[in-house]
Amino acid sequence: MRNSLWRDFSLFICITIHQVYSIEFVDIYGSVTYTAGNNYTLKCEETDTSPGNYYWKIGDRNYTGRLEATDDSVLMVFEFMPTLQDNEKELGCYKDGNYDSINLIIVKQELISRSTYSLELPTILEAVFNMSPPPKEENVFWEINSDDGSRQTFHPTENMKADIVASIDSKNAAYNEYKMKLEIRKIDDLKSKNISLTVETSNHKETIFFQPKPEIKIAELGFPSWMWILIILLCLVFIFIIGLIAYLICRKKNDSKTNNGKEYIKAPVQDQQV
Repeated sequence: MRNSLWRDFSLFICITIHQVYSIEFVDIYGSVTYTAGNNYTLKCEETDTSPGNYYWKIGDRNYTGRLEATDDSVLMVFEFMPTLQDNEKELGCYKDGNYDSINLIIVKQELISRSTYSLELPTILEAVFNMSPPPKEENVFWEINSDDGSRQTFHPTENMKADIVASIDSKNAAYNEYKMKLEIRKIDDLKSKNISLTVETSNHKETIFFQPKPEIKIAELGFPSWMWILIILLCLVFIFIIGLIAYLICRKKNDSKTNNGKEYIKAPVQDQQV
């Protein structure tokens, strides 16, 4: 009798464990980090191939996926594009009452704009990122590389009196926008430097490079500098001649009178004899 009860109890435990763990995510578990806006394909494997209600769930929102049958299981497939609103929510794959779930950690790092910079000091370099979570100072660094192989690295700092100052402007943090700035007040031979910015989040690292503003040189437009000077002088002479002609025409009009459609010329004034 005892053996029969123990056998039935063991069978019940095995069936219960099988039911609870018959569905599970493929290759992922626990807390998983994803980047907002990217496409991901998530899969769950269900070893119980009997018919049932299959669905996915993010927080309190339900989704349908597709099913792929294998020899001894059913594969649940879900195409997933996370948003920042999904951060810290639970994502689960369900079949009736059985399910497996993961915790979502959603991050975002998108370069919005970057500036060019002047070779005249002081000069400022800027890059704007859309980021979540907010950037940490230790994960933001600028590099200035010289032709001789030397390198200088700068993290955002409170030392605003240094020759080179890195900072983070978080005025638009409510919109997840952060401006990375590097102000160069004094440096030798800026033209020969290569300047880059590296920004890192939990699952993304991006390095961008900056270019100086293009120099506009007269010689690059196809004419030597002396020819440009000559063209400018000729333009000034032309303007002077046009102005002189306009002046003479206006003076002539002032020296004449028109009456009843006829034009009379002023007679010259003669000296009166006393």
